Amino acid sequence: MTIAKKHIEAQLVEQQCTACNKGVYRKALDVIYTKPTPQYEHKCSNPECDSEPAYFTVIYPMVEYKGKMFMLADSIRFNEPSSNTSY
Repeated sequence: MTIAKKHIEAQLVEQQCTACNKGVYRKALDVIYTKPTPQYEHKCSNPECDSEPAYFTVIYPMVEYKGKMFMLADSIRFNEPSSNTSY
């Protein structure tokens, strides 16, 4: 099977930290399995921010393409913190 790639125009969607307004939220390790959707723990990417974790039903950052939102595969495939803060 061959995987084909093509260039697209998309936007990266990030959730800014409400405590410091400098960093953006990145997925941490914890997932709270609530119904109908789980809550994913996020922590601020700013090392100087000591805010409490935030919980969202999606994993940030996301990609918006043609009006639809997509979560990044490396965020949902593995149950580990997102170490890539340079998206």
